[in-house]
Amino acid sequence: MIHATSQRRRAPRRGYALVFVILCATLFTLISGTLLNFVVQYRRQCRYEMLRTQAGWCAEAGLERAWFQLSRDPGYGGEVWVAEVEARANVRTARIEITVVDVGERSEKRQLNVRARYPSEGPDFAVRNKSMEVQIPISGE
Repeated sequence: MIHATSQRRRAPRRGYALVFVILCATLFTLISGTLLNFVVQYRRQCRYEMLRTQAGWCAEAGLERAWFQLSRDPGYGGEVWVAEVEARANVRTARIEITVVDVGERSEKRQLNVRARYPSEGPDFAVRNKSMEVQIPISGE
C-alpha cells in the first residue's frame, strides 16, 4: 500500500520538466529575436552613417571644385557634377549640384551652394548640403 501512495504523489509532477523546457525555449527565442533586431538596426545605422559621411566628403569636393572653377572663370554659375567615388572596392557615382549666387550689391562676393547625393542611384542614399561665401578678385583691381 505504501508503494501505491508514493506513485500517486509522483503522478502530479509528471510534465513539469516539459513545461520548464517550453518556457526556457520561449524565453530564449524572445531574447534571441530582440538581439537580432538590435543587430539589424545597428547595422542599418552604421550603413547610413557611412553613406552620410561619404556624401559630406562629396559636398566638400563640390565646394572645392566650385571655388576652383570660380577662380578660373568669375562668370561660373554652377553645374551638376556626376563624380565616380571608390568606396570599399566598389565604384559608385555621386550627384553633386553646384550653384553660385551673387551676394548683395558687391559683385566680388559669391555664395557657393552644394547639394551632394551619395550614391546617386538606388533606394539607400544620403544627402548633404554645404555652402560657403567667397570673395573673388575682380579683373582690373
